[in-house]
Amino acid sequence: MNKAKKVFLATGGSGGHIFPAISVAEKLKEQGYSTCIIADKIYEKYAKNNFDYKIIDAGKILKSFSSLRSIVRGFFQAKTEIKAEKPDLIIGFGSYATLPTLLACIWTKTPFILHEQNAYIGKINKLFAKYAKKIMASYHELYGVKFKDMEKIVYTGSPIRKDIQKLYNSTYKYPENGEKFIVLITGGSAGARIFSEFLPKIFDEQHAKQESNLHIYHQVREEFVDGTKEHYKKLNIEAEVSTFFSNMNELLEKANLIIGRAGSGTLFETAVSGRPSILIPLISTGNNRQEVNAKTFETNNAGIVVLENNFNVKDFQKLFFDTIKNKEKLVEMSVNAKKMAVIDADKNIVDIVKSLI
Repeated sequence: MNKAKKVFLATGGSGGHIFPAISVAEKLKEQGYSTCIIADKIYEKYAKNNFDYKIIDAGKILKSFSSLRSIVRGFFQAKTEIKAEKPDLIIGFGSYATLPTLLACIWTKTPFILHEQNAYIGKINKLFAKYAKKIMASYHELYGVKFKDMEKIVYTGSPIRKDIQKLYNSTYKYPENGEKFIVLITGGSAGARIFSEFLPKIFDEQHAKQESNLHIYHQVREEFVDGTKEHYKKLNIEAEVSTFFSNMNELLEKANLIIGRAGSGTLFETAVSGRPSILIPLISTGNNRQEVNAKTFETNNAGIVVLENNFNVKDFQKLFFDTIKNKEKLVEMSVNAKKMAVIDADKNIVDIVKSLI
């Protein structure tokens, strides 16, 4: 019976890895499985009271001696938990934070499967691919997997939070008759510098006068909050500036345009809500994973991609103001984004769990 089955979910590192794990944990619990999330301390920011979880040490691989020491500590912590609870299966959701748990899986001979959020497989998932029972892909094509491991790949999509899933039934509406044009600017949970320091500069006195109907929700780094607020205030532009928005489902539903990174979480939430986007992929991710993600949306006419190396305030300013005036283009991107949405990815993953245990 399902009630006797235990599934651990290894995650951490960032919201992009944690939110899919939470979505799958919710679906597993609905179907009677016992679950426990094993993650680094970053998980506590996203933790839900209805989930059992265990915080372990984790370090960025080979970055320093202290990092390696954290990995070793995390390995012993995960091994102790696995030996005590004896899970039937473990699901790894990528990121360096899963390394100790996946090592403990091999040591204890506990079967595990992997979920990859990006179009190009991450370093940790690639490292453990040959030991995994299955590799679950968010995109129809998963790049970077070794040939001998390709037969393990199963397309599932990327799990989306329940409050975001509901937006699939929402309809994109271009603002008319004096309605505000709402722009949501997110730079990832770390609040990337380009979003904090340079993007506000596309709004200047000339464009503020021409575009008085803007309302902006802008995520910035802590040190830029006050300055960004003052910038918008001086231009008399309605804006809400914060390091973190907890009501992302509400903001996505309101948004007429999203400017953000190209992490898988951002992209699939944008797709489910059917919102047009301008994407600026993070260039420091391995194998340009975010650029590969973003190009899949651009190829399908679901988003506009601007590479960070090519970013220029004046050019981006022109692109932005041309785009918000182009109703036809925005509606087209909205329709195409929704075509890329997968709203039952959590169910797809649970079906794989069932087939294995």
